[in-house]
Amino acid sequence: HKLVGKTATFVDETKTLTIDISNFNFKFDRKVDNALFASSQLTIPSKTVIENKAVDFLKKIGRYPDELGKGTVNVIYLKYNPSNENFVNVEKSSQAQLVEIDFGRPDIDTFKVVTPKFFTSQNYVVMLFQGTDFQIIKSQISFFEKSEEQIGTYRVKTGEEAWSELNSGLGFVVAGTQGQKNIVIKSMELRYFDPDIYQNYLQPVYVFLGEGNFAAYIPAVK
Repeated sequence: HKLVGKTATFVDETKTLTIDISNFNFKFDRKVDNALFASSQLTIPSKTVIENKAVDFLKKIGRYPDELGKGTVNVIYLKYNPSNENFVNVEKSSQAQLVEIDFGRPDIDTFKVVTPKFFTSQNYVVMLFQGTDFQIIKSQISFFEKSEEQIGTYRVKTGEEAWSELNSGLGFVVAGTQGQKNIVIKSMELRYFDPDIYQNYLQPVYVFLGEGNFAAYIPAVK
């Protein structure tokens, strides 16, 4: 392996693994091509089986934080797109070749928690099932423990102030269609932001959701 600062990297012809040795956050990627999906034994199990296998994997490698165990789990069905060597979402399990399991933090008081991409999590496992066996295609845990005791009270922007900032172009657009204009915003909520890189605080943000899977954040603290 190669060690740069606190990041250890392991590489071979088909796989790459990086680990932060200070907290054991990691990212794993396996090279993907059409040959990986040529087997006639490919299958998509039930959501319960999928979730249990993903949890078992994270427990086996010792990186399944207790808080994720109390949070949300979302299964996304995927299909391989050879033209860009990437995955695309599909609606039905019958259309899928593999699955992504996203893990999120539980609500804090009555507030939901959002991730840097809103619709997916930085804590995930992508799995390919063949009969009763499975392969890990991609996986990442980028999770930072929070203190329940060290809290503070801060002035929060009003909804009107956050809306004004969004209209002024000061928001962080995290999802949407490229080139989309004149977006109709359908909802605005106050939530907590769970970062994929370390920050000193778990901060509240205003979340704006609109048509075309649009999502944008405005920091809520003045």
